[in-house]
Amino acid sequence: VLFLISISVNQTYAQRAFAPEKPKLVVGIVVEQMKYEYINRYWENFTAAGFRKLVYEGTNCKNTHYNYMFTQSTAGMATIATGTEPSEHGIVADMWYNRLSEKRIHAEKDNVAKPIGTHSDLAKCSPRNLVVSTLGDELKLSNFNRSKVFAVSLRNSSAVFLGGHTANAAYWFDNKTGNWVSSNHYLEALPEWVSGFNAKQYPTMYLERDWSTLMPMERYQKSFADNSPYEDGFGRGRNTFPHPMARYHKQAGDFRTLRYSPFGNSLTKDFAIATIVNEEMGSDGETDYLTVSFSVNHYISEKFGPGSVELADTYLRLDQDIAHFLSFLDEQFGKKNVLVYLTSNQGAIMSPDYLQDIGMPAGYFKNGSAISLLKAYLKALYGRGDWVKYYTEHQIYLNRILIEDSRIPLAEIQAQVAEFMVQFKGVANAQTSESMKNSNFTDGVFNKFRNSYNQKRSGDVLLNLDPGWVQMTESTKHSSAYTYDTHVPLVWWGWKIRRKTVSRKVNITDIAPTIADFLNISFPNAASGQPIIELVD
Repeated sequence: VLFLISISVNQTYAQRAFAPEKPKLVVGIVVEQMKYEYINRYWENFTAAGFRKLVYEGTNCKNTHYNYMFTQSTAGMATIATGTEPSEHGIVADMWYNRLSEKRIHAEKDNVAKPIGTHSDLAKCSPRNLVVSTLGDELKLSNFNRSKVFAVSLRNSSAVFLGGHTANAAYWFDNKTGNWVSSNHYLEALPEWVSGFNAKQYPTMYLERDWSTLMPMERYQKSFADNSPYEDGFGRGRNTFPHPMARYHKQAGDFRTLRYSPFGNSLTKDFAIATIVNEEMGSDGETDYLTVSFSVNHYISEKFGPGSVELADTYLRLDQDIAHFLSFLDEQFGKKNVLVYLTSNQGAIMSPDYLQDIGMPAGYFKNGSAISLLKAYLKALYGRGDWVKYYTEHQIYLNRILIEDSRIPLAEIQAQVAEFMVQFKGVANAQTSESMKNSNFTDGVFNKFRNSYNQKRSGDVLLNLDPGWVQMTESTKHSSAYTYDTHVPLVWWGWKIRRKTVSRKVNITDIAPTIADFLNISFPNAASGQPIIELVD
C-alpha cells in the first residue's frame, strides 16, 4: 500500500514539476442545471473515465454556490464568465422589462445583430447586454488578440455569455436547419469547416435512433419509476422508455427534438472537438480558451424533472461524452498542457407536488391572481390608474410616470407593494429598489437580493418565495437563493491541478479570477471573486 501511495505522490509532483508555466488550452465545461448532489446520486453508474476521473484526479470544490437571489440560466452563465454578480454584470434574469421602450428584453437578444448561417431571428444574438468584461475578453486583451476564444452550446444565450464580447466565435444550434450558427457580432460568414460539419447532417443521424436506457432499468434505483406522475414528458402517453426520437422529430417538423435527447450533448461534444481541431486551438505559444455548455440536461430536467429516469440516463450518457472529451484532450495536448474546469449555471428543485406528497413544505405561488389583487389594492389606495406596469421573473415594475405625476413618493408606494405582497402564501420576502440603493447588506438573504439588483434593469419590488415554492406560471423554476438552486459542482483537472477536496464555501465568482491568476492576466474588470488558493498550495 505504501508503495502505491508513493507512486501516486510521485506522479502528482512530477505532473506539477513538468507542467508548463501556462496551459496551452483552458476548457470550461458547464453542465446546465446540474446540482452538486448529482455527482453522488449517479456515482455508482458512472464510468472511471468521465466524472469519476475528474474527481479522482482533480480538485473538487464540493461547497461551491451562487450568492444571489435570481439563480436563472443566463445570469449563471454571465457570472461564470465575468467573476461578478448580476448587480454588476447586468444580466439580472433571463428577461427583464425596459421602462423606456416598455418592452420585455431577452438577455441574449440583439435586434441589431444579423444571423449567420440561418435566417432565423433567434440567431439575432450577442453579449451586448453584458456590461462588463469576461475572462475571455481579458485573455485576448492581454496579448492583443492572439489568443483564440470560442464558445459552443446548443443554447444561444449560453454561447454568447460564456464567449464574451471579443470571442472569435460563439456557436449555437439552430432548430430550423439543424445547423451550428452564429451572428455577425462575431463573424461575417461561417468558416468552411463549420459549413462542412453542418453538411454531414449529424443531427439527422442522431435523431434516427430510439432513446433507450443505457443500463437495465433496475440500475436506476435513485430515480422515480419510469412513468412518474411528477413529469410532463413528451406528452400524453409518451413518458416512458424507449422514446422513438425519429417519430418525435417528424412530428416537431424541425430539429428542436435534439435538445430533449442525450444525443444533443453528444453533438455538442463532437462540435467542440471539431472546433479545437479546425481552429488549431492550443497550437502556438498563447493560451486559448474554449467553453462548452451541455444544455440537454436543462431541457430534460424541465420536461421530466430532477428525479426522472430520463435525467439519470442523460447523466450516464453525458459521462461517456465527457470521458471521450477528456481522452481527446489528453491525446491531443497531454494532461499537463490543458486546464479543465466543470461547473453548472444553476441547480434544480424537486417537483413541489412530490415534496408535498412526502410531507415537506412546498407549493405554487399563484402570481397571476396575486398581481391582479395588487392592482385592485393600489387602485383602492391611490385611485384609478395603471399602477403596475409589468411583472416578470419575481419582479414588479411600477408605473413611475403615473407615480411621479400623482406626486406620490416612490419609496412610499414601493413599501406598500412590498408589505402587500409578503402577505401571500408562498412569499417569504419582498424588497424594494429603494431599500437596495440605501442599505448595505453584507450577509443573509437580503445580501442575495442586493447581488441580484441592478438599478437600470431590476423591478421596483423583488420577491423571494419560501423554500420549496415556485411560481404557478414560471418557466424556469430557478429564482431562489436556496441550496437546491445555488449549490453546483466545481471540479478542476489537468495542468498543475492536484487530487484534492476543498470543503470551504467557494463562490462561483471565483472561477474567472482563479484562471486569470493562473495566466497572469487582469481579472475581468468588475470581478468580485478571489482566486481559489487551495488549487496552487
